[in-house]
Formats: sequence, structure tokens, C-alpha cells
Amino acid sequence: MQVPMINAVVSSLKLKIAHSSLEDGEKRRISALVDEVPHEVLLELFSCARNKLSSSAMMYMCCFIACVDPASVAAIFGIEVSSVYRTKHRLRKLFPEDKIIPF
Repeated sequence: MQVPMINAVVSSLKLKIAHSSLEDGEKRRISALVDEVPHEVLLELFSCARNKLSSSAMMYMCCFIACVDPASVAAIFGIEVSSVYRTKHRLRKLFPEDKIIPF
């Protein structure tokens, strides 16, 4: 995976945030959190997955690494909060057990 791919994932996520049902101030706050995540961290994490990650999986992981709260993640992706926890659990399973996942 390369940096342009990371940029595309982050751009797609920010577009999803912009079109979510969140309030404008919350959208700006979450976009800023996502921008603060170093692309090197994302690149390293995405490249050590057991299988190729979908763009949705990468967007979820960006949110989790940026410490976006579950209710906001649910609003961004149009899902229930309980599904956010399930998704986080399923994403952790995509990595080797010895890999420390930062979420």
C-alpha cells in the first residue's frame, strides 16, 4: 500500500463525515482528529493485515485510531452503535495476534 492510497481513504472518510448527520462543529472536530493521524501509522497498520483490507475497513480504522467516539462513528457510517463495537472487534481479527493494534 502506498501513501496515495492512504490519502484517498482519508479523503473518502472526510467526505463521509461531511455528509453525515452530525452537527457542523462535530464534523469539523472529527475531521481535524482524522487529519492528525500520521499517514505512516496507517500505512504500517494497513500493510500488516492478514488479507487485503476494504476501503470501508480502512475508514473505520482511521476513525478508531483517531479516537472518534462510537456514537459519532455510528452517525458517520449510518449504523447502530452496537455495530461499531462489532466492527472494531472484527477488524482486530484481521491482524496477526502478535501485532499491537492502536484501537
